Amino acid sequence: MLGVHTGVRAAGHEHVVIADDDVRYDESALTAAHRLLGRVDLVRPQNYFDPLPWHAWWDTGRTLLNRALGADYPGTLAVRRSTFLAMGGYDPNVLFENLELIRTVRGYGGTEATPAWLYVRRLPPDAAHFRGQRVRQAYDDLAQPARLLTALAVLPALAAAVASRRPRLLLGAAAGVVALAETGRRRAGGTRVFPPATALAAPLWLLERGVCGWLAVAQRLVLGGVSYGDTRIRRAANPAPRNPRIRAILHFRSWRDRP
Repeated sequence: MLGVHTGVRAAGHEHVVIADDDVRYDESALTAAHRLLGRVDLVRPQNYFDPLPWHAWWDTGRTLLNRALGADYPGTLAVRRSTFLAMGGYDPNVLFENLELIRTVRGYGGTEATPAWLYVRRLPPDAAHFRGQRVRQAYDDLAQPARLLTALAVLPALAAAVASRRPRLLLGAAAGVVALAETGRRRAGGTRVFPPATALAAPLWLLERGVCGWLAVAQRLVLGGVSYGDTRIRRAANPAPRNPRIRAILHFRSWRDRP
């Protein structure tokens, strides 16, 4: 986790790309990120899986819902080195490092671009690694109370629908989730990288998150945190800053859906 701080400090350029080892930028994506960093402090691209085995298809349901409701959390960010150093980096002792970096830039008063059209390929993990990540990824929601409450409400809502013997409620809810995911798929030319069937994964992913959300809360309460390698991490991320003196964050909404 300290590798990001070491790498940014060692970098010889102002514009720095931070990425997991399975992220694959092409020249056009790097050029777009470079140009955006000429105007903002942080760039949040959009990952997509290629190839698309069953577990990558499943997780793409999450991506599409995030796109429909705002912006996804990719495995890569681009940042101005001067801003990163001036704000003293970010707290590495958290699980959701990308969110922590985003919140730290915002808290510092930095600007952020979330271009939904800036697609960066990501290689999928193997199926065993994917299965091992389910609760740990759900633990990230502890840093976002609204998302956590939504996840925790899935199982009670499902139980209520089953108890009332109204299958149309379940079918309607599933159709609504698919429609929302399809909105995210079509946004900003997403049909180019997200196949049509990926929207169908959204209800399955949401059901999984409903189960894993409760398991994540149990790990926090019973074990004091989630396991990560040889350690256990308690905090998903630090709370978003609420300092009224911080200047407004510029999200550059006009760039979100077109280059």
